[in-house]
Amino acid sequence: MVGVTTAHYWSAIVRKIRRQAGLSQSGLADLLGTDQPTVSRWERRLFVPSLAFQILIESRARDLGIATLQDVAAIVTHSPFPMILVSKSMMVIAASVSSGFSVGLTTLEQTPEDEQSFLRTFSEDVAASGFWEQRVDKLDYEFCLGDERRKAVLVPVVMQGDVFALVQKA
Repeated sequence: MVGVTTAHYWSAIVRKIRRQAGLSQSGLADLLGTDQPTVSRWERRLFVPSLAFQILIESRARDLGIATLQDVAAIVTHSPFPMILVSKSMMVIAASVSSGFSVGLTTLEQTPEDEQSFLRTFSEDVAASGFWEQRVDKLDYEFCLGDERRKAVLVPVVMQGDVFALVQKA
């Protein structure tokens, strides 16, 4: 999984780890091998931890029983079904092999040019449904692509206050 770039997610998970473990910012900094000002900047959403620190932070979260985005990504990655986990910006966070998508690129970057117009419409429909504001529990989407009729199911996954879309072709 590529590093998650949302400062909100990292701020929330760092804060949750600290509170659950009963640590000060300095205490968590010592545990992670950094300094207190760095932890403070993460919590204030000024910086996103580097990939190395993201891995450490998620490991500490798991040790405390806190579910992480990496946990969801592992399920997606190992699914035998075409499935992707995407951020609101449509960045692919995790993808099953059968999905045909690669992690670290947007869905638009990976969509053939002749299907990009459809993808933009699809993204607009998802946004208009209230999906990203968690106004729907699930979104069933049917569409035609050429002569082919397709279906997809989108489920919102909320992790540390950020909403991600778990998308499975039906």
